[in-house]
Amino acid sequence: MQEPQDLTQAQAERTERARAAILAGIFLVTRIVPQQWTVKNGDKLPYVVSLKTSQSESVGNDWTCTCMDFQQRGPHILCKHIEGVRLLEAAQNRITPIKEKENQMNDSNPVNEGSLGDHGITKVH
Repeated sequence: MQEPQDLTQAQAERTERARAAILAGIFLVTRIVPQQWTVKNGDKLPYVVSLKTSQSESVGNDWTCTCMDFQQRGPHILCKHIEGVRLLEAAQNRITPIKEKENQMNDSNPVNEGSLGDHGITKVH
């Protein structure tokens, strides 16, 4: 087993590689079912990333990936494919509440055609 500092460094490197691949548009992440995704890395065959939610809060979640890196080093180190899914899911979860809030605001405040509230301000078309 590697030293904790080595594990932290190895994990940080994989997280950064995932972030770079996402930003460069190299990763194509597709949700298959609620807890399973495929991650296509460029022209390579896709890997399958799965999440099994643990019953115990203290244990956390169990991630798996079909790539060789995870098969050799997991579960102590999460591969870049798992990290890619985690980063994209975290970003999606931050965006979804914002969209829902905007939709609620739009639904609860109907806009009258031609005026902005009761302030006598008229929209110019």
